[in-house]
Amino acid sequence: GFPLTPYFGATFGKGDHDELVKSWLTTTLVLQMVTLVMPIIIFFYGETFLSLWIGKEYADAGRGVIYFLLIGLAADALATNAFRMLTAQGKHGKSALIWLCLSVVSIPLGILGASLWGVPGVAMGTTTTMVVGNLVTIRLACTAMKVSIKNYFHETLQQLLLPLILLAATLLLCTRLLPVESYSNIVLQLMLGMSVYLASVWVVTLKAEVKTQILERVKARISRTSES
Repeated sequence: GFPLTPYFGATFGKGDHDELVKSWLTTTLVLQMVTLVMPIIIFFYGETFLSLWIGKEYADAGRGVIYFLLIGLAADALATNAFRMLTAQGKHGKSALIWLCLSVVSIPLGILGASLWGVPGVAMGTTTTMVVGNLVTIRLACTAMKVSIKNYFHETLQQLLLPLILLAATLLLCTRLLPVESYSNIVLQLMLGMSVYLASVWVVTLKAEVKTQILERVKARISRTSES
């Protein structure tokens, strides 16, 4: 997503606000198609992967850390494109200052969490600042773009809710019916889950004009390949 910052800057320089809003929301949706999948996959297979990799003892000890960090990862996914838009417009100063303050606050939060719950408590302190920082950044970006929070989530997260639910349901069914005992099991179950997810994204999320563009590009690529 980093190359989008100069792209947003160039679009902002043209003075076409509607085009900038459209491109921002569209690219945010595309990035969330990938980033919002990660917390779900790690939720179902993170602990199992650690158990296969370094042992069940470490996986059990890391369970709380994983779940806390997943919340922060989900918050990062929701705000995946917000700070880039602020940077492109030169309005990232307030957000950067807030993140600096939150970084300082995370230290006593981590110490308090460690004294109460150990390592998971440290993860909780970090996650708390990540969630707050990302939500504030979304708010600042929406304000800068003159887009309501409701419209932001309608054009991004809401478009992916059904595919994400279907992905989670598929992985839940797989893990219940076929307990994971090897890396190959994880790969096969992920392939099945992602097939369901991508199919539902195609049917539910992508607009007709986007599907047409994708199909035209695929046909053009096939045509060039056959000619060569």
